Amino acid sequence: MILDTNLADLAQVICNPSETREALTNLVLNAEDAMPHWGKLSISTAEVTDWTRIEIQDTGIGIPDNVPDRIFEPFFTIKGYEGNGLGLSIVRRIVQKHGGNIRIESRPGQGSTFILLLP
Repeated sequence: MILDTNLADLAQVICNPSETREALTNLVLNAEDAMPHWGKLSISTAEVTDWTRIEIQDTGIGIPDNVPDRIFEPFFTIKGYEGNGLGLSIVRRIVQKHGGNIRIESRPGQGSTFILLLP
């Protein structure tokens, strides 16, 4: 896997460090799972108005068109037997607990981008 980072100097985000680390780790591990035969993982940060924007983008398999609305539901997975369907629901819960939001942009066969906004 190729790792590309574009990390801006950011204002301090008030958060629970261990929960935030868990959310980001979950997203990185999901990206790694989506790229079984190598790929590129890009992580970027930026300040947008009063928000910190974190993007985690992969060049993996993407998410089927009929799935993005369900991807954050507990126990929903597209990994078959390899996943328990809790990772992304935990990520969303952590982000929302911190007053933020998360969304996904994905194209089947081209990869996915998870965009987190934290106050």
